[in-house]
Amino acid sequence: MRNGEEGSIELTLDIWHPQCWTLHVTEDTNADLLGHGLYSTNDTVHGLFTASAQSISEVDQTITDIQESALTDDVWTIGSQDGVEVPATTGTATRGFLVEWGVDTGENIIDSLVNHGFVPRRTYQMTSGREQWSVITTMDRHEAKDQLSDVSSETDADINIQRVTSNGRQPSGPSQLDVLSPRQREVFEYACQQGYYDWPRKVSATDLADDLGITRATVTEHLRKAESRLFTPFGSTSPARGEPYM
Repeated sequence: MRNGEEGSIELTLDIWHPQCWTLHVTEDTNADLLGHGLYSTNDTVHGLFTASAQSISEVDQTITDIQESALTDDVWTIGSQDGVEVPATTGTATRGFLVEWGVDTGENIIDSLVNHGFVPRRTYQMTSGREQWSVITTMDRHEAKDQLSDVSSETDADINIQRVTSNGRQPSGPSQLDVLSPRQREVFEYACQQGYYDWPRKVSATDLADDLGITRATVTEHLRKAESRLFTPFGSTSPARGEPYM
């Protein structure tokens, strides 16, 4: 464990792991999911989520896909069956829902993170077949990297570290936009200007794709690579193009 004088660090993780219904659903649809908490019993897990997309019909189709997934047992929508329309400036519609699935369905990435000394924040995001988690640990950066490698091996997961924050300071690593390729910089700067990184988001990845004349998958790939290059963990140099940190 890390020296008590150094306090804790927070890591933002980009994760893919097998047998996860949230990743299968978001990979196959234009909807994004926001998780608000998971609650386990002896046999089942209950999760509270919000789905967002360009229209209520897309949101409802996403929830139908979740209901039909072999990896879930049941789904209950929350609130009006007419859906919740977010103000027009956001360009999205949302609906809350509760999901139940068996504890033995797939690999539980949260349990593995906790068992290796990471405390996840309650809210996490799923988009384009990936999960984004913020976790806090009292380990030093090098030990945290080793422990995440163990999590990755145990769960057959792909884990990329997007940023590291220590003692409330700004994320470590390079922040100059000149570490990006011209196209990555263009997409990243436009996303920032349009409020993609605001909370709540003012635009979706689909909005950005429409404005830029490219596909949603291309937008999310440019943003993921830009985030990786801008927030290099552990004071290391940037990875080669397309390489994960782990």
